[in-house]
Amino acid sequence: MTSRTASRTALPLLVTAILSALFYVDPPTRAQDLGNGLSGWGLVMLAGKQASPATYNILGGALKASGAVVLTPLLAYSRSRMYDAGYDHEAPMIDAAIDNLRARGFKNVALAGHSHGGGTALTYAVERRRKLDALIVMAPAPTVATADINEEERRAVALIHQGQGDTPTVFLDSNTSRTTPTRFYVSATPKEYLDWNTRRARIWVDRAKAARVPPTFPVLWIDALLDPNIAHQRAAGSGLPKNPKSRYVVLNTYHPDVPDESVSTVIEWFASL
Repeated sequence: MTSRTASRTALPLLVTAILSALFYVDPPTRAQDLGNGLSGWGLVMLAGKQASPATYNILGGALKASGAVVLTPLLAYSRSRMYDAGYDHEAPMIDAAIDNLRARGFKNVALAGHSHGGGTALTYAVERRRKLDALIVMAPAPTVATADINEEERRAVALIHQGQGDTPTVFLDSNTSRTTPTRFYVSATPKEYLDWNTRRARIWVDRAKAARVPPTFPVLWIDALLDPNIAHQRAAGSGLPKNPKSRYVVLNTYHPDVPDESVSTVIEWFASL
């Protein structure tokens, strides 16, 4: 079980942004011949549940090799944090990363996310907190809740009604692997657990939310053919507003492998904008 910080008080925004806005490491050899067609682009990349920036070294490295600058805030569902804050605390961290890129002179700023990061990126885009020039959604989550997670949702709601919404509690959680969901336990307050992981999640992904993306946003939506939740993801993606620069792609891969397998797709799409 992931240990929680001694204090649940939010860090000041500036300190949080400095600690969380990390660059990717040097790209792998296969990214060296991709050119510098993304010069002038700044990208904020949101990792998935239990992930870390290193999880996306291949895609992030390729983007850097192509001329982009990539920032990766560590959000509350990342491996080193696991639900130590809710969405309303994390959205300003994305604000700060985007503001950082704009202040450095980037006229083109994109937001990308995989899995839970995809759901967060979609939610952020719908809220229009900051101007974005492109949105990338990769195998977004959560799109479906299993019976055991639904039971945990009911337990969390009951605890909130009992006045224990801010009391750390042990909950069952799940994450999408290559074939079946993995189960594990997390310590979170009922409010934070609901915020990220259930049908009540602020980042819940469905067709209605996708339909609220500003029609001026070009969107690259990438799903995995072998993802057990692809039917839900595809249904959600079908709600996106029509945009001649938007694209929907299905890769013949598994959920965790989408970022690594999407390098050429992402770079070719950026080149088309």
